[in-house]
Amino acid sequence: MLSMYKNTACILLPLLFSTVVSAEPPIQQCERLFAAAEYDVAIVPCTEAARMGDPVSQTYLGEVYDYGPENVQDAEKTAHWWRMAANSDYLPAQNLLALKSYYGGTVMGPEPGWKQDYKEAMR
Repeated sequence: MLSMYKNTACILLPLLFSTVVSAEPPIQQCERLFAAAEYDVAIVPCTEAARMGDPVSQTYLGEVYDYGPENVQDAEKTAHWWRMAANSDYLPAQNLLALKSYYGGTVMGPEPGWKQDYKEAMR
């Protein structure tokens, strides 16, 4: 009877250990999924990492809300996460916010939820 439990433990323990070891932290998941352009899937780990204060994840999350799938695009959420990262002195987020404020959208023209504001762009 004991040998049955030993066999089960020999099978389950390596499986359990490999699952724990290969678990990817939210920051790494966010970066990997964002790089793979899997924006709809990236929202969950990016949000978790952004809430932990990671400025890179905050910037990625803002980008997902800016140009990700149409059903998640949200200028207010974009600005929120970029401001969070910009307030951490994260230069890419500061640049993204400045460009949106300067153009009131993109170089192609205005976008809903953004307004042209040169003072904000300079800030």
